[in-house]
Amino acid sequence: MEDRETSKVVTAVTRWIVVLAAVAVGIAFVVYGTEVGIGAIAGAGLAIVVWVAAAAIGRRVASGGPRGRIVWAFVFVLESALVMGAAALLLWLTDPTGMAIGFSALIAGAVLGAIEGGARQRARSN
Repeated sequence: MEDRETSKVVTAVTRWIVVLAAVAVGIAFVVYGTEVGIGAIAGAGLAIVVWVAAAAIGRRVASGGPRGRIVWAFVFVLESALVMGAAALLLWLTDPTGMAIGFSALIAGAVLGAIEGGARQRARSN
């Protein structure tokens, strides 16, 4: 069973990713225009889907699920995200700059959410 602290950190990371994705999309539209903004929507959407899938798999690992299947599920999620992103870029379905701007929410959100979660755990232990 997943512990409450892990769940709180996952929730914090999710919140940061969604907020930063929205901010990144807004900035892309304002600064770069419609084409880049639409690319940012695609990148942000991909970032959120990857995080939600990875978090669900991580929760199964934390709850003691069968490790072999979970590892392959995680590999499948990452490979699928790579293929979707590459297809969107190679087929010129979206702007590469915008996609990078939107997808950056995954990295920044994971870092800031982990920092927030760690700070909350330290505050509780003191």
